[in-house]
Amino acid sequence: MPAVVVLPPAAASLDEAHDAIDLWEFYTGKVADPSQRLAVEVMMARTAEGYWAARTTGREMPRQNGKGDELEIVELWGLVQRGEAIVHSAHELNTVSSAFERMQGVLNGHRDLRNKVKRELKGLGQQMIVTKAGVIQYRTRTKGGVRGLDDISRLVVDEAQHAEPEQLASATPILMANPNPQTNFVGTGGIDGVSGWWWDVRRRALSDDPGDFGYVGHTAERLTADMDMNDRPEVDAYDRELWVYANPALAAGRGDLGFLEEQLRNLGPRLFAREHLGVWDDPPAGAGGSVISLDAWDA
Repeated sequence: MPAVVVLPPAAASLDEAHDAIDLWEFYTGKVADPSQRLAVEVMMARTAEGYWAARTTGREMPRQNGKGDELEIVELWGLVQRGEAIVHSAHELNTVSSAFERMQGVLNGHRDLRNKVKRELKGLGQQMIVTKAGVIQYRTRTKGGVRGLDDISRLVVDEAQHAEPEQLASATPILMANPNPQTNFVGTGGIDGVSGWWWDVRRRALSDDPGDFGYVGHTAERLTADMDMNDRPEVDAYDRELWVYANPALAAGRGDLGFLEEQLRNLGPRLFAREHLGVWDDPPAGAGGSVISLDAWDA
């Protein structure tokens, strides 16, 4: 089980999530592991009225554990069944291109799916797939890269540990005109000097009232809402049980302990803990959106 789970409070049905998983498994020949199923359920849980139960979702997990598959399940369903207009953004060009090529491979690998594709745009950092029902655009993040788009139903913020507030200010308003939008933040452990905003999302997951929100976090850290995030208990990077706890791919048979042994030697305990155990660097001063602490403000 993940260390941090926030279930959308208004969730009434997981039927669509399960249908999306079945569709993806049929066409890819893969099997979603339990942690991936949970993440998809959190993203695709619906209210009794048929809306997404979570307007915003967060997903933290060490690298190479299957976050891309989780997003692909939701996006494939949105493209061929829901008619969604999706923007999939990432920090690195290689990440954007990889996601595009994976989706392209699924659609073009089956005649019935290929027949649903109307056109593709393969420009570097500007890839797009248009189906008869929906559209997905793949973009590298900039401070103005998605301004001008409208009626977008799903915004994916991959590599969220590198997302900057100005980039989000440019991107998130494009959802406003859609009646049932959702934003999906997906990333790894927070990086010193880089991930201040990503820390705010993690704090929301640990708060008493996160709102219409869902979150699944795999990490070797033991977190509580009242914990001082600058004074978290130290994680023993040499504890092999924590390796399995933080990396669901190991339990699913998609990871190799021998590789992690080598990574520990190559990276050293601090970087190994961040990249492979989900241990975040300390938050920046004022992380949480305020210089004045919440306790002081309440008082």
